[in-house]
Amino acid sequence: MIKQSGYHVNYAPVRQIRTSYRGNDERTPLINGNCLPSNPHMPSYNTLNNSNSDSLKSDSIYEMDVEERAKNGSKLKFLKTILLAALIIYTLISFIFIREKHEAWNNVAVQQNAPVFVDLSESLDLMFPVWKLKARSTFVSNEYANLTDYEVRFSIIRITEDNVKSVMKGPWIAPIAPNFLSLEVGSHEVEHTFVVNKEDHYDDDDHYQLRIETNLEESAGISINISGFSELSLDGILLASAVLIFLYVLIIFEVVNRTLAAMIGATAAITCLTLIRDRPSLEKVVSWLDVETLCLLFGMMVLVAILCETGFFDYVSVLTH
Repeated sequence: MIKQSGYHVNYAPVRQIRTSYRGNDERTPLINGNCLPSNPHMPSYNTLNNSNSDSLKSDSIYEMDVEERAKNGSKLKFLKTILLAALIIYTLISFIFIREKHEAWNNVAVQQNAPVFVDLSESLDLMFPVWKLKARSTFVSNEYANLTDYEVRFSIIRITEDNVKSVMKGPWIAPIAPNFLSLEVGSHEVEHTFVVNKEDHYDDDDHYQLRIETNLEESAGISINISGFSELSLDGILLASAVLIFLYVLIIFEVVNRTLAAMIGATAAITCLTLIRDRPSLEKVVSWLDVETLCLLFGMMVLVAILCETGFFDYVSVLTH
């Protein structure tokens, strides 16, 4: 009988050998990077740990950047809302305190050596130093002024407390056709602007009148309207340019929806007219609308919506590509 030895036949005795790397035994914690072999092509644990920490730092920096952008975006959105709300509130206030402009026409009859005086003290003041005069009659345009010898002269007369009359502005001369040519010439409207400067020594205690005189031997009927505006009316082109640039900024940078931008631009334009004391009435605003253009745009929008819903554009794109 074979005597079994102290070890199994399938196993060979192994001699226990204490191994060490760089003076450390095998019980050294693996956290220590010295326990790994010094292979330059193999990344050590410290390298992996540093890369992980760098990725965590980059992630935290990215999150902080996203949060900062979100905060800045919310601030800009809040600022945009405040500015647009302030514009709308200012527009409403101007609409409340400044009434619509209603033109009041005065009919006068003037002839040679019989001037007509129209009182202006009640309708005009220094707050609106730009006085615009409109007149309707058988006036002739400046191109044909040499065809007639008749004219009408308009002047602004100042009357002091001592009843002393003096010409403050004018005269402005408008050529007019004689009465026997009234049917051929017809009625035309002319206008002129009188600007009252500080040099004119405007005084609220004085009275102001519009003097109308002509060299026509026969009596001529004239319709007169005079209105006061602020000095901003002289810079109407600048105001229109500012409104147009403001509208383009809203559309190009997509600050608001295009439809809302158009409404805000129209409101800003009416506000500018209100500030110069030329607030239009609702009937006048409606008359500015071009119905033909609106119908064309509406028809195009309907056609595009139908083609999009039916898949026509998708079908054409598939055929094309």
